Amino acid sequence: MARLFLILVAIALVIWIGQRYYADHPNGLGFLDSTGSSSSTPTPAAGSPTPTPTPSFTDRAKGWRKTLWGVTQKTLTPLDQKDFSSSEVTRTLEATERDMELHRPDPGYKNLTTVYNQLTQACLVLHRALQERQNYTQRYERDAATPTPPASALTMAPLQTTQGLTPASSPADNNAFFQGRVTTEWHERCGYYEPIIDGLLMGPNGAN
Repeated sequence: MARLFLILVAIALVIWIGQRYYADHPNGLGFLDSTGSSSSTPTPAAGSPTPTPTPSFTDRAKGWRKTLWGVTQKTLTPLDQKDFSSSEVTRTLEATERDMELHRPDPGYKNLTTVYNQLTQACLVLHRALQERQNYTQRYERDAATPTPPASALTMAPLQTTQGLTPASSPADNNAFFQGRVTTEWHERCGYYEPIIDGLLMGPNGAN
């Protein structure tokens, strides 16, 4: 019994010495506090930035929809739109697709499967629209860059036109005609794509 009593006294003495030591330590932690704090969540230091809350899947879906609206508005514009960049729009679309795939395992995906699938289909439609725009742009630029052939010696002398007949159109007029036709065709294709993309990007409650 005496030996057991001495052991208990020794343990109590060690704990007391440790408590006094850590209480005087610059960190200001007691011995028992330091052992207990190892399993607790550390308190953020004063002045440290507040952690940004993780966006929910619903918020992410709203962000994807907003980005795809922007891609649509840039894609379905006239062919001579000066600030349009096919590579930039394509990068934005592909980055959105990667982000959607990355967050697909999110628990909120189950409740928004229909929305996710609609956004995925919208991406596919936008890819087709971008490819079509590129094809129409190439035709538009080709028609605009077609050089006007020089006048030959046979056409240097003025020709007398018969009254009531319209003079033949010039090469420049032909270029404008073909450019106008390409522009009209692309405008019709925009009219085809707009309602499809609008339907896919509409939310479940009919809101954008």
